[in-house]
Amino acid sequence: MFKAVIFDLDGTLADLLSWNRITEGLGVSLEEHRNIYRELTRGGISQEEADRALFDLWLSEGKATKENFLRIFEEIPLRIGAEE
Repeated sequence: MFKAVIFDLDGTLADLLSWNRITEGLGVSLEEHRNIYRELTRGGISQEEADRALFDLWLSEGKATKENFLRIFEEIPLRIGAEE
């Protein structure tokens, strides 16, 4: 059982953006993911709407399973010292 799920939103733990890696790993459009983010930052949609849109995008290919998320997370290289 997991005790915590940690998203590295600012690149502290990994050299790449974990959100983008999740999107790519689930086989969905990174460009659509970026469009959702742009729409959020320009004020066109709320945070809740952006979260829902991203979640729906992740679900769209049917690959958003626990196993796939674990595989994606395990493939993300951590920065030196991040495991400590």
